[in-house]
Amino acid sequence: GDIVGFNSNGTISSASAELQTAVDLGATQIYSAVYDTGNDKVVFFLYDASYNITARVGTISNGQISLGTAVALGIAGYYVSPAYDANSGKIVIVYRKVSDNDSYAVVATVSGTSISFGTPVLFNAATSYNLCIAYDSNAQKVLVTYNGNGSYPRARVGTVSGTSISFGTELTYTAAAGVSTGGSLVFDSNANKFLSVYPRTTNYDLLCTVLTISEQMLLLELCIVLAATPSQELHIQLLYQH
Repeated sequence: GDIVGFNSNGTISSASAELQTAVDLGATQIYSAVYDTGNDKVVFFLYDASYNITARVGTISNGQISLGTAVALGIAGYYVSPAYDANSGKIVIVYRKVSDNDSYAVVATVSGTSISFGTPVLFNAATSYNLCIAYDSNAQKVLVTYNGNGSYPRARVGTVSGTSISFGTELTYTAAAGVSTGGSLVFDSNANKFLSVYPRTTNYDLLCTVLTISEQMLLLELCIVLAATPSQELHIQLLYQH
């Protein structure tokens, strides 16, 4: 049968969809992807069997996607998470470095179908998990959240300047220990607040925390147990709908 869709007046009409030919990203795995609104590009972050991080810029046109040449960050890392900073027009990537297990952030610049990287900046000199990053369109800064294996979740505010980034003081925003994977972070542009959710080590309850950037500082506003789940590893993804 035909594909159908709902119209705004409540009626139903036929629709069409076209599936393009699959494009080979040329990597062992994909970490994540982010949309660069300033350049109207999609950037994929990839890794090989040795966890070497590369990026490829994608251009979508007429329902098809074409890819630029892969660009290596020159570092092997885990838990890569990107966010687009609309104020600076840059992408900020956070990751845990394989060689020392410390956590870093690096600013990336898209130009045409290529991408370049600034100098990585250390923001946590300890083993981290649950690395998450999101952009605050009100404060025009990024927020990074993370925790050690079974340790308390922490957060730092990042400010992009040129091709580098600086961080404010670390905040431990709850005394409830988190697990190594499964956390998520999203910014609510209507309330101008962040929502952080991650499973705790005790019964894997979902701990929900509201955070706000105010006058260069990060404020903890609310921390509640969202739900109780079976004792198993969870993976959570938060999305904000305007």
